[in-house]
Amino acid sequence: MCVRVVIALCLALLLPTPLAAGTFQAQWENDIWAGTDKHYTNAVRLVWLSNDLKSYADDSRLPQGFRNWLSSLPYINRPDKKFNVGLAIGQDMFTPDDITVKDPPEGDHPYAGWLYGSLILNQKDDEWLDTVVLSLGMVGPSSQAEFTQTEVHKLIDSPRPQGWNTQLRDEFGAMLTYLGTWRAYETTFAGRFGLDFMPHVGATVGNVHTYANTGLEVRLGWNLPKNFGTTLISPAGGVTADTTPDADNHKTPPFSLYTFLYMDGRAVARNIFLDGNTFRQSRRVPKNAFVADVALGVGVHLYNVFVSVSQCYRTPEFAGQGKGQRYGSINFGIVF
Repeated sequence: MCVRVVIALCLALLLPTPLAAGTFQAQWENDIWAGTDKHYTNAVRLVWLSNDLKSYADDSRLPQGFRNWLSSLPYINRPDKKFNVGLAIGQDMFTPDDITVKDPPEGDHPYAGWLYGSLILNQKDDEWLDTVVLSLGMVGPSSQAEFTQTEVHKLIDSPRPQGWNTQLRDEFGAMLTYLGTWRAYETTFAGRFGLDFMPHVGATVGNVHTYANTGLEVRLGWNLPKNFGTTLISPAGGVTADTTPDADNHKTPPFSLYTFLYMDGRAVARNIFLDGNTFRQSRRVPKNAFVADVALGVGVHLYNVFVSVSQCYRTPEFAGQGKGQRYGSINFGIVF
């Protein structure tokens, strides 16, 4: 029932939105790019982000009472800022080393899934983006991760997973995330070639994830887009937001081609997919207190369409994992 509520709420808010209202993104991450099928094995997310608003009250997708409440909050309604409201729905999937084993070893990554919906609030100017995200969803069988993996593996004639009966139990999940991104440096040389540098800092609190993180993105290329980058799937990541277009030199160019390096480090206090269920007995493994992601990729913007592809590396997340994990990330977006 809870999973149906999450999906219905997201669709009810997304579907009535006029196509001229903003940016749609589809993201996919999978370790098939590394020739494996384990641990952080698959994630998909759909995101809708509004065009720039003078205040959060201007987005008609949100209930009037909720918009009134947002408008009354002190810090997030500064008149010198612009705003975006976003909605997302996604599913993450985790499995042990060998999915053909019905009873995986206790020290291996537990089977787990996470199906969620998110409300995204951006506040920005030309240099700084504040992102606050509330994510609600279900961990466990109600996440439908077993169904997704089983059906996809049937379709592609891949080995069928056997151990989903050992997955984490159903648990309602809630997370509140803050991420601040700073366009700290940008320069243009040799015509339209450019370089920019965007550090970020943030924190997430909840029963699914609790951590503090920091990192940066560096881009080099032709006609760099005037935005805050496109990061990997995470509670507040992966959301492309343009700077406020209040001058000609801040408009997004019609064509961009660039390479990027993204790095993020997290001090982890809780990870339900490794720590196990909060109040119920389930499989669990000792997690590492510090985890880092590094991604190297290429991005293309052509008028209102953008695509980025990257190869990613994640350091070991739990004791006994051995070496880290490689996976691929694809992000596709279109501005309506």
